[in-house]
Amino acid sequence: MGKQTNYWLSYQHFLKIAQVALDCNCVIIKSVRGKTELGNNIEIVSENTNLYYFLPFETYTSEQENLDLQKLCLQCQIIEAGFSTIYEPTKEILRSRIYVGTGYYNELGQYISRSDVLTLIYNKLVRTAKKLAPLVELVDMLISTRDTTYLQEIEYRHKEYVSPEFLSLREFQCYKLKA
Repeated sequence: MGKQTNYWLSYQHFLKIAQVALDCNCVIIKSVRGKTELGNNIEIVSENTNLYYFLPFETYTSEQENLDLQKLCLQCQIIEAGFSTIYEPTKEILRSRIYVGTGYYNELGQYISRSDVLTLIYNKLVRTAKKLAPLVELVDMLISTRDTTYLQEIEYRHKEYVSPEFLSLREFQCYKLKA
């Protein structure tokens, strides 16, 4: 369980989110081929890796040479965030998200909630993402599976956080926004 905000954002927009995380005293973590890399500047963020983790500096110790990302995720100590990937051949843009866990149970079976600092940082990152990718109403045409409208094309309206760049790709170049 946790809090999650889904969006379609480019690498350039994600750099702004990463900078906000750095401004909130977070260490940026990325995993490349099973190897964990840490950085406290924006240069660690590259277009080749689209999933990053933000660890508040207060919970990071320099002795943590080889961080166990899975353990940090399970213990709700980090925020996961990423940027969308564009697949040119199929004209698809994959959705990304910002996620933070709610809490976890320790070895003694006691429930430990995530820290207030992590919640504040998460909320700040989400506000930044929502500014970069405003909420827009999308209309898709679907084939119905309901009894009364079976196999008829129906209009499906939904709201999503999409950057203007990806919205124009969807509207003018027939790209699909994929979950």
